[in-house]
Amino acid sequence: MLPQRASNSMHALFLRLSSLRFTVVLLLLSLMLVFAGTLAQVELGIYRSQQVYFESFFLWSELFGRTLPVLPAGYTIGTLLLVNLVSAFIVRFKVKGKHAGLLCVHSGLILLLLGEVLTDVLSVESQLRLVEGESKDYSESIFNYELAVARAIDSGQRVVAYDSQQLVEGAELSHAEMPLQLEVLKFWPNSMLRAQSTASPTQADSGIGAAVSVVALPLTGKLDERNVPTALVHCRVGGEDLGTYILSGHLGEADRIELANGMYAELSLRPQRYYMASTVHLDDFVREVYPGTNKPSHFESKLTLSGGELPADRKVAIYMNHPLRFDGKTFYQASFAGEETISILQVVQNPTWLLPYVSCLLITIGLCWQSLSRLKIRKGSAA
Repeated sequence: MLPQRASNSMHALFLRLSSLRFTVVLLLLSLMLVFAGTLAQVELGIYRSQQVYFESFFLWSELFGRTLPVLPAGYTIGTLLLVNLVSAFIVRFKVKGKHAGLLCVHSGLILLLLGEVLTDVLSVESQLRLVEGESKDYSESIFNYELAVARAIDSGQRVVAYDSQQLVEGAELSHAEMPLQLEVLKFWPNSMLRAQSTASPTQADSGIGAAVSVVALPLTGKLDERNVPTALVHCRVGGEDLGTYILSGHLGEADRIELANGMYAELSLRPQRYYMASTVHLDDFVREVYPGTNKPSHFESKLTLSGGELPADRKVAIYMNHPLRFDGKTFYQASFAGEETISILQVVQNPTWLLPYVSCLLITIGLCWQSLSRLKIRKGSAA
């Protein structure tokens, strides 16, 4: 049992945190944040503005020569709204039949806020790009890259991947299962490659990148543009120098490095991969357009799923507004490329996808319960 004074202090604190004025201030800040974040999309793009305004605790700005927090961002406002709701739940409502509707509504709102946070933390979005007749057991990140080191083994390949956030200048990368030791000499978060010349000589002495030079580009957040990184990496095995390589998302091939005993390793900087238990094969891609235009009216991917826990091959079709839920992921028909032969599927893995539906159901039940309760009370008073 808490002492009486401590109990009173806690009650007073929860009472202040549950204040309706506090709620109004937070809602106004939310409106300002949404307005500012929407305007910022013009310069930053949707993805970057979402990170800066909604997936952070504060908005930062240069003031007096220092970077300082100037306004609360999405995580801070969302956390405070959650605290406000929970505090109101604790001090303002009692478990009684007449309060059941309000309790249900507040439970739904709390679940909605928690669901948003969990979705942001746990969900993963990627793309699966398939040419007709091609099979893949992985999807690729839209924004993130990884440095992959592959080595042949008896059962196939052993791959070690380093996230691009590890590729900082001076970083030493090694793994117990890989003989290679890598040193990151330079990293460009966004870049362009061009043929080397006297004015722009290459910085690599080995591999595919020995014929190109790197041009640094500013980061972009626009949907129709991508940040494609490049890294300058020095490789060695023990004390043996194996050369300096340019690895880039612009290069379609991996660099092969010869090792002892006829073995080899492959290096590449590629979009981050998310492997699946089953293999997806694109049997056919269908694209239909409105008569007299090039505007698509319908596009559809006919797929075969195989392997994993499937007892037999499974034929499926994915088209607009008709996704496939499989293996804990949802596959959407997002786009296409090429001459109607390349299908692009959006792959979303969100373990909390049901929470918004449950929260909306709770809110609806709560509002209906509260309305019916008020109606019953009024009828009783009139009688």
